[in-house]
Amino acid sequence: MAAVNIRNLGALVNLGVHFAIKVVSYPFVRLPDRKDVEAAFAPDGVRSVRPDERAIAPAAHRCTACGRCDSVVSSGIPPSLLIPRLGREPPDAAFARGSLGPLREHCEAIMAVCPERVDVRGLLFLVDRAST
Repeated sequence: MAAVNIRNLGALVNLGVHFAIKVVSYPFVRLPDRKDVEAAFAPDGVRSVRPDERAIAPAAHRCTACGRCDSVVSSGIPPSLLIPRLGREPPDAAFARGSLGPLREHCEAIMAVCPERVDVRGLLFLVDRAST
């Protein structure tokens, strides 16, 4: 172990004082609960992930853009381009929500031809949840 020299003695004393203050004040500090944290992040559009969303996400985000679903939808953005790009961030979801009409109409047919069994209904649910 290196010896304490005069140059880092001040830093060690400062660190020790702040540590002592933290230890002494800890019992008197109210820790934020979940609602406080959600309220702090709400202006930025950050939301907590609910258990049902956590269960949907793996099946909704495994699209490999193979292109088989493009034969089902004849109008709008091809699903093989749209599905992999749908993010959960609220600004992206609000922007994407306007172009999801053909995807909503052909949801079942897309899931029937998809080799990865992408949960399109779940993906639409995640986008709707993120954009509200």
